[in-house]
Amino acid sequence: MKKHLIIYFIICVVILSILGFISTKYDKESYFQTNKITYHKDKDKEVFLNFKNNYSNKVNYILIPQKKINGEWKNLDWFDLNFAFPGEKLKENYSWKYLNKGTYRFKYKIYSVKTNKKVTDGYSNTFNIE
Repeated sequence: MKKHLIIYFIICVVILSILGFISTKYDKESYFQTNKITYHKDKDKEVFLNFKNNYSNKVNYILIPQKKINGEWKNLDWFDLNFAFPGEKLKENYSWKYLNKGTYRFKYKIYSVKTNKKVTDGYSNTFNIE
């Protein structure tokens, strides 16, 4: 019986991770996560980045894409500035004209609209484009 419960628990954790209920980001308030770990340029149209604002007020956020080059994360030469209302779930999408094959992540900074101060910063999960 214990063996079955352990297997059931592991299966539940895997399913919840795939569906995005368990974030890879340590920030408990808000997180950015792609809907896939691997994108294929010939099959997928764009990269999608999901965000949920769990703060009690409106926030602005800046997304800076980073590419892993020779083992180091390098900022790309563009960024995205947006906002989210409390409880709002957003799906950002990025075209292939901005991203080539490689390993990526997004660096983010979140600011409170009310106080205009940085609330938190961090990184999305890493993802690959093939």
